[in-house]
Amino acid sequence: MQKLIVSFAMPDVERLYKFKSLSFLAHLLGYEGDGSLYAILKKNGWINALSAGGGADGSNFKDFNISFALTDEGIEYYEDIVEMLFEYISLIREQIGALPALYEDKKRLLELAFENQEPSKLLDWVSALSINMHHYEDEDTLYGDYCMSAFNHSLHEELMELLSPHNMRLILIHPDITCENDATRKVAQWYNTPYQVERINTEWLQTLEHITTPLPEMRLPAANPYLAFENRLYDIEPGRKTPTLLTDRPGFAFWFKQDTRFRVTKGHFYLEIDSLCSVVNHKSMAMTRLFADLFMDSVAEQFYAAELAGLSYHLSSHQGGLTLQTAGLSASQLKLVLQLVEALLKQPISATRFAEYKKQLIRHWKNHNKSKPVSELFSLLGAHLMPWNPTPEQLAKALKNISFNEFCLFRDNFFKEIHIKAFMHGNWQLDHALDMQKQLHALFAYSEILDDLKKPLNLVTSNQHVQIEKSGAEHAFVEYIQAPTNSVDDKVKVMAFNQLVSQDYFESLRTQQQLGYLVGAGYAPFNTRAGIAFYVQSSSYDSATLLQRHHQYLADLLVQLDSYEATQWTQVKAALHAQIAEKDKNLRLRSQRLWIAIGTDDHAFSMQEKLIAALEALTFDDLKQYIVKLISDDFAKVTLRCN
Repeated sequence: MQKLIVSFAMPDVERLYKFKSLSFLAHLLGYEGDGSLYAILKKNGWINALSAGGGADGSNFKDFNISFALTDEGIEYYEDIVEMLFEYISLIREQIGALPALYEDKKRLLELAFENQEPSKLLDWVSALSINMHHYEDEDTLYGDYCMSAFNHSLHEELMELLSPHNMRLILIHPDITCENDATRKVAQWYNTPYQVERINTEWLQTLEHITTPLPEMRLPAANPYLAFENRLYDIEPGRKTPTLLTDRPGFAFWFKQDTRFRVTKGHFYLEIDSLCSVVNHKSMAMTRLFADLFMDSVAEQFYAAELAGLSYHLSSHQGGLTLQTAGLSASQLKLVLQLVEALLKQPISATRFAEYKKQLIRHWKNHNKSKPVSELFSLLGAHLMPWNPTPEQLAKALKNISFNEFCLFRDNFFKEIHIKAFMHGNWQLDHALDMQKQLHALFAYSEILDDLKKPLNLVTSNQHVQIEKSGAEHAFVEYIQAPTNSVDDKVKVMAFNQLVSQDYFESLRTQQQLGYLVGAGYAPFNTRAGIAFYVQSSSYDSATLLQRHHQYLADLLVQLDSYEATQWTQVKAALHAQIAEKDKNLRLRSQRLWIAIGTDDHAFSMQEKLIAALEALTFDDLKQYIVKLISDDFAKVTLRCN
């Protein structure tokens, strides 16, 4: 981790909740658009991220933090970063006349968020309200988090006075940090983490105190263009209860569903782009992941206003290509989608950012499973079963020698041959969808269209063993049993098997035998094929012993199975039924479920009904025979061990 945190000490700020003065200040300092502190520092190559407003708080104090994720070069310039922070603070002081209008923008966003809340779990909602009752006046129990009465000049000035060099702590986090001056060297009590404390140089503090002029290129946020759209709730049109496929063009599937249940002015949009060149080898798979990270970095400044306007977007890699997802207020979302797709095709990526993100990604992959043998074993299992899903170590090795020119060529080739799948769901009508489909298709007019790429899966046809040694790591095993077929019956039987044993497995190996703190049995599907995985990680027992105890548990299970019919089967079946039949609680969950169905070719959107029907028809005798078959010695399994 490479981080700089500038922390200002503040009094209790609970009384400010009606005005959100501190939140508004965090909004100004955390701004990421053109001319922002973030944009200038990132252009200098010193930071990768900036956040404002976090920090510890209590009944009579509050820490207000501005955190910078530093690049390697940024570590050398951390004093300059602090100086530029105070230059941006001076900009806020200098342009106080512009703040009330910016405050109104933020106020409108919170009002939209309040009006478009979606249901959450009842327990979570009640818990949140009970906390609010401690901090807000009675009439604001529901509204306190969203309340922004008016821009309060006196409170703003009071807080600005606290953003002073003499009211500041600096926290510099880096694996190789050294102090030039005499420092108090300490070790944290609980985790043995070394740290040092030193006083900030007095002369530098005086320099910071005399910073009163912002840099010429510094800018406050502008009026938000995404708030110019009227956010109205559209009338419900007659139509199907499930998503409709609006186009049957080869290689371009566009699905649409107007939301008729949750009735909020929101929507979700998914765009899956499969490309054959992304799965040629480990190098192309690594570049696909790097492309996703570099794209998100390259458009952060351009689309920061969209995020402020209640919209979110994310580009991620999947087996076979990239998935773009947007969510939030429906009024301006489709404009954002088209802008993002255009940027995906044309946005320039600098060689400097390529080098920085390549280094970051390799570091992340190398550190991914450090001291977590169970995680590493699951990575190995995933790579073993899914050829398009290499391990982090394989990806890091493949990315190491890739040049910027090689990456640029890959990016150009990525869009030459593609298959597209899109889904639009929410507060839109059919005309919006048809227009969106037409514009989206035009953006990819120069791409050759491929057939849908089917994600390959290796079938487990024999007992397979993988053993790794990790110096200094704990002991662990993972044993995976793949369902014999991809049928709905097999899915339900594996789910029922897991439901029957998961709690008892934990109770036996973790609570009673105390084998380790990471113990579990879980339903583990890979590329839609059902499976169940058992795992234990331990500091006290080697993997051979852990595996022996696991097999003893399964042997005991065979003896005890008959007694489960009378004692557990009814409850297990009811619990699994409730889990499968659970209704979507909000628009986001409904959109996710429908998108998964589209991705798995469940175009009747009936998997939930099929699973319920299969579960209702499942008898304990059927399940018992199935379990006996799966855990027998001659049924194929994958067993992975560490140390």
